Amino acid sequence: MEMLNNIWIALSTENVKMIKFLLIPMGFIEAILILMLFINLLNITCTKKQKIIYVVLSSAGSILNTNFIPSPFNVICNYLILFILIRLIFKQNVLKSVIALLFPMLVFALASLSIVNVYIKVLRISYIQAETVPIYRIPYLIFLYIIIYLIVLGLKHKNFRLKLLEDFDKNTKIMLILNFAFGLLAIIIQSILVVYYINIAPIYISFLSFVVLIAYFVINLYSLTRITKLTITTRELRTAEEYNRSITVLYDDV
Repeated sequence: MEMLNNIWIALSTENVKMIKFLLIPMGFIEAILILMLFINLLNITCTKKQKIIYVVLSSAGSILNTNFIPSPFNVICNYLILFILIRLIFKQNVLKSVIALLFPMLVFALASLSIVNVYIKVLRISYIQAETVPIYRIPYLIFLYIIIYLIVLGLKHKNFRLKLLEDFDKNTKIMLILNFAFGLLAIIIQSILVVYYINIAPIYISFLSFVVLIAYFVINLYSLTRITKLTITTRELRTAEEYNRSITVLYDDV
């Protein structure tokens, strides 16, 4: 009975060491979800071996960074490692690697913002408790991963793919990177506000903020889809012009 009581105390009180230990298997789940997000978005063809190597190395890098590098430098190192892994393992260009890095970050941040306020209001806990108490942190992560997985299924169902990134001109590629970067910056600022004001902000404010962020990214994805269609049309017109030119040359020769 005493052992069960000790376990309950460890789970129901602030316990940073236990949180770090429990986050190790969660890190592998998160790496798998990140992988599923960007390979579905960018239509990356890869082998099972490549997927396993990425999940193992990215998870190991995240665990080492979290435990041995102080914040916020551990976050920077983690993103740098992920970028290098995407470039080396999946042989992607710089633009695709940047999007593969930023897109999962945006999705995770949006999903987290969508549930964190409701979660702590329903349980009547503080943000610090949700982060440091195991019995609150683990269910929160489970809910978060379920939402991310539903987003992955949505990408598969809608068959949304960015297949023509290599056909975009330089200016369009720069605009895409800036778009993702500013979107990430907006979410980082929003996350900071959540940390400091989540205990006093009413739920409808968080809901409104979340709706605005979702609208922003939906509009940007729609614009990106239109740009992709325009690129396809331009390429087809160019091909048709070259074909007509070759037909004209043959006609003149005859």
